[in-house]
Amino acid sequence: MSNELFKAFRASELHDKNINFLIGSGASASFIPTLKINDDFTYEDILTDSDYSEIKDFIYYQYYKNILRKSFCFFKRDDDADLRKTRR
Repeated sequence: MSNELFKAFRASELHDKNINFLIGSGASASFIPTLKINDDFTYEDILTDSDYSEIKDFIYYQYYKNILRKSFCFFKRDDDADLRKTRR
């Protein structure tokens, strides 16, 4: 890479400027699936369709249960067992 590029860009020129960066856009695409349900529907299609307005909460729950929840990393703490014992 040319040194000219490094000379042309100085981070100090961006300091205190109103600039937004979109970092990591699409980086999680292979880790967290898209909104696609099948070849014909996406979660977005269903949530914006008035025919499904009565079950909107259920659709959100299914998206959480089937997609988002699987992407979280939960670690079991040793003191969880002690907490359960004291709650009984």
